[in-house]
Amino acid sequence: MFDFIQMGGPMFTYPLVLLLLAILGLIAVSGLKGERRHRSLLLHIGVFSAVWGILGQAMGLYQAMGVIEQVGGVSPRMLAGGLKVSFISTLFGLGNLVIALAGWTILGYRKRAE
Repeated sequence: MFDFIQMGGPMFTYPLVLLLLAILGLIAVSGLKGERRHRSLLLHIGVFSAVWGILGQAMGLYQAMGVIEQVGGVSPRMLAGGLKVSFISTLFGLGNLVIALAGWTILGYRKRAE
């Protein structure tokens, strides 16, 4: 898992790990205390995580295209490997969003059941 985070670039994946911990913490606190105000924060952090991951991919691709422009050409295999790595932060951010949305939904239904 640590290699996966390192491969994605610490500038974007480390904050995504912290955001994931915040999401899980908010789900736990909201579940235990039943506070409604944490639900909207949970949703906002999830959306921010997704946007942060997409920003990481866009910046990575921009840098990669600059290097390809300087070198003059790369093999398709190397390009595919770079594209694969560029998706790490996006997938991580979208994964955070899915977890946040699942927690948001479960806490909403739990609130209605009370």
